[in-house]
Amino acid sequence: MNIEDFILEIKEATYDRNKLFEIFNNVKHMARVKGLPWRDKPAHVAPVDLAKCVVIQYGEYMMLDQSKTDLSCNLLEHPYITELVSPFKFSHIITPNNVDIIWYRPGFVFQPHVDHYASSTLMWPIIPANGGAPVDFYHKEGIEVKAGEYNNIVSDSDICYTHYYSTDFPTIFNSHVIHGIRPVEEERAYLRLRINEDFNSIKEKSNNGTLLND
Repeated sequence: MNIEDFILEIKEATYDRNKLFEIFNNVKHMARVKGLPWRDKPAHVAPVDLAKCVVIQYGEYMMLDQSKTDLSCNLLEHPYITELVSPFKFSHIITPNNVDIIWYRPGFVFQPHVDHYASSTLMWPIIPANGGAPVDFYHKEGIEVKAGEYNNIVSDSDICYTHYYSTDFPTIFNSHVIHGIRPVEEERAYLRLRINEDFNSIKEKSNNGTLLND
């Protein structure tokens, strides 16, 4: 398996992390606790200030606390975020529902999983300055890969590639292969674009120079 089966580094699309950090600080009070589609809704939802993983997003998709609907946040209202997103030529229109900020706190572990709601994911690291905890990709012969968690199926011995994010340019990764994040040791926040286009299609555009506007 090749690195390009898992990630694409978009080195021609540099960004200013400090500008995203300023936006993050302005909207972080709108963070909410989100669920996962393959998990049952918990009986008790942790308060935002104690939750290990929260999200700043538009709409109510998978939100666990329905009392916080007023905190829906359209990140595309920030001109700099629109400036980052608009050069990419994906197969569908990017709407506020595609854009969020995912915010992990120390101690969070994102178990090996395959995404339910995105074929590909584009990440711009905001904090920490070194890009934070890397993402691991797993491969194991003889298992069916579908949306859900794989924490009892794969182990560290099945890690085939570990990616450390750059804070100079964004990375697109294949959300439909098994991936996860080992224990987060410091706050980690990323601007995230959830893309409803197959990773191989995006890779082909990247290879032939048609992924970004001229």
